[in-house]
Amino acid sequence: MKYYLAGLLATVLLVGACGDDAKKSDSKDKSGEKNQPSNEVKASKYTSDDWIVVSFGLGDMGYQTPDSAVMLKGNYTFLRPFSEKHASARITGNKMGIIDEKGKEVIPFKYNYTSSVGNGLFAVKKDTKDKVGYMNLDGKYVVQPKYDMGFAFKGKRARVAVGAYQDMMDFKYMENCKYGFIDEKGNEVIEPQYDWAGDFAEGIAPVAKNGRYFFIDTEGNKVDDKTYARLSGFRGDLCWVVKGNKGGFINRKNEVVIPLEYTNHMFFFNRGSRFGVMNKESEIGETRFQTEDGLFFLAKGEHKWGIVNDKNEVLTPFEYSTLSVPEDGYMEFEKRGKSGFGSYNNGVLKEIVPAEFSYIYHYPGNDYIEVGTGDYSNRKMGMYSTDGKELIPPKYEDVENCENGIYGVKIDGKWALLKGDKQITEPLYDYVSSFDGGRTYATRGDETVYVDSNGKEHKSPR
Repeated sequence: MKYYLAGLLATVLLVGACGDDAKKSDSKDKSGEKNQPSNEVKASKYTSDDWIVVSFGLGDMGYQTPDSAVMLKGNYTFLRPFSEKHASARITGNKMGIIDEKGKEVIPFKYNYTSSVGNGLFAVKKDTKDKVGYMNLDGKYVVQPKYDMGFAFKGKRARVAVGAYQDMMDFKYMENCKYGFIDEKGNEVIEPQYDWAGDFAEGIAPVAKNGRYFFIDTEGNKVDDKTYARLSGFRGDLCWVVKGNKGGFINRKNEVVIPLEYTNHMFFFNRGSRFGVMNKESEIGETRFQTEDGLFFLAKGEHKWGIVNDKNEVLTPFEYSTLSVPEDGYMEFEKRGKSGFGSYNNGVLKEIVPAEFSYIYHYPGNDYIEVGTGDYSNRKMGMYSTDGKELIPPKYEDVENCENGIYGVKIDGKWALLKGDKQITEPLYDYVSSFDGGRTYATRGDETVYVDSNGKEHKSPR
C-alpha cells in the first residue's frame, strides 16, 4: 500500500559567514562567463517570481515559465527560485553566488552558501565553519557575521541562531542552539534565547523555552499565558498544539479550533506544487493541515485514523490504521494489518474492496487497482475494477492491464494473456504491454510481436 503521510520538507537556510565585506569585481569572472544564459525568452506574461527551477541534465540547470518557455539556462549544479529579481546559484566547483534575471553574476561565485532572505538581502557563508552574514546587492554586509544560522524574513523579522552544529546534514544542532530575531535593518530586536523558534506571521511567532511552547510578539513579549508541551508552527491559519499527550488545532488568535483530543495528524501538499521543484520558501511544495475540501485526517488512541470537519464532526470513523490522501475520488486504507480500497466524497470513506490484501495500489486516473496477497517474496497478484469487481484473481506472480479487455499475467517467470477470465496464450513472453494500435505489444527474446484479442501473433501493431 502506498502511503501519503507527508511531513514538512522545509529546507533550513543554514549558513555561516565570511570575514571582510565582499567587493564587487569590475573584471568578469570566468565561471560567471560560462554561466551566461544560453537560451533566453525576451517576452513573457510571467515575471521571474513565476519561473520554475528545472534540470536539463547533469550540471545543466535553468528556469522556465509555467507554460514551459525556457527563460535562463547555464552550467549550474543548483538553483533556488527567483525572489526580488535575483536568485542563488551554484556552479561546478561547489561555489555559490547570486545572479540576476539575465544570468549576470551579481554576487561572485566564491561562497560556500548563499540564499535570498528578502528585503534585498542574502544570507552568505564563505566557508563551512564561518558565521552567517546578511549581504546586500553591493556586496556589503548589512548584518555582520556573528550567527550560526540565518533564515529568511517573515513578518518583518528573520530568525537567527547561535550555538548551532555546523554540519548541514546533521539536525542534532537544533537541540543545543538558541534562537532570536533581527529586524529588516539588521538590528537584533530579540536576543537568541529560545530553544526553538518559528517564523513570524501576523505579528506572532511560536517559540520554545525550558520545555514549554508559547507565542511572542515582534518585541519578544509573550502574547498570553497559554503554554503547550509541543507545537508545530503555523500552516496557513492553523497550528497543531499538544498538552499532555493529546493534540488539536488553534488559530492565530490562540483559540482552539479542533479540540485537543487527538494523538496525531496528517500533512497535505498544496495542489499545484511540482515534485522536486522548490517554491520561494525553498520547500518542495507547501504543506497544510487540511485537505482541499477543508477536512482533517486525525488519529485517536493507538493510531486509529478518521476524518473530521472543521466543526469536529466525525465523517469517517476512527477505525483505520492508515489512510492515504484521496485522489480522483478514491483512497486506500488499512485495517487490522490488511489493505483495502474505497471511494471518497466530502470526507466520507466508503469501502469498495475490503481490507483483505497485503498490497493494494491504484494509480490516479486508472479504472482498476492491483491487489496482492502474502508477503513480498511470495506475493500473489490480481486486479479489481474501481467499482469492486474482481478482474483477475490474486494468484499470479504479476499482472498488467493491456487494455481493451486484455490482461497480462505472469506465470513461472513468463507472461501469458487473458481475455476476461479466459487465457488466450500460453506463458511465452518476457514482456507485455498495451499498444495504441489495439493489439498487445509483447517481446520474446529479441523478437517483438503484436497479439490480437484472439491470441494470434502479428508482426505489425494494426
